[in-house]
Amino acid sequence: MSWTPPTLQTPRLILRAVRLEDAPSIYSYSRSPNVARYTLWQAHQAPSDAETFIRDYAFQNYENKVCEPFGITLKTAPDLVIGTCGAWWSSEKSSVMEMGYALAQEYWSQGYMSEAVRAVIDHCFRSYPVNRIQAHFKSENVASGKVMEKVGMKFEGTQRQRVFHNDRFWDTVHYAILRSDWNR
Repeated sequence: MSWTPPTLQTPRLILRAVRLEDAPSIYSYSRSPNVARYTLWQAHQAPSDAETFIRDYAFQNYENKVCEPFGITLKTAPDLVIGTCGAWWSSEKSSVMEMGYALAQEYWSQGYMSEAVRAVIDHCFRSYPVNRIQAHFKSENVASGKVMEKVGMKFEGTQRQRVFHNDRFWDTVHYAILRSDWNR
């Protein structure tokens, strides 16, 4: 790979490029139906699913200089990826990035994702000519909305039955933050 995202640090976390050797830890949380429930991907069925995610998704994004995904690790365990967080161009012409994230269930409700999302937003506003970073979640994923609110994203609305996934339609809730909103 010719490019990888920079390493970001927060008080408790290191966010870094994912590596092929991270496949076992990514598989460990990505196979959980609870983690995958509100994502747009299916729970991983085999370790090879995590390897495919790294090779075909992460490495391809890095080749295109897209900071998606960062592997989230604890400073106390920098080789164990406990989740991912990143942003990609939704519309480079309009200076809009989209953000997404996932976290191993045993790390939920401890503030790790808010810490990671805040670091990625800060990185994007510092490193890219982005004016707007947006994100959405399936309406039943209330915890994701709390993360967005904690980092200063603003609620913009709900789109009814916007996504068909896992044999049903889902409403999606939309949040965004503008460069002018960011107080870092």
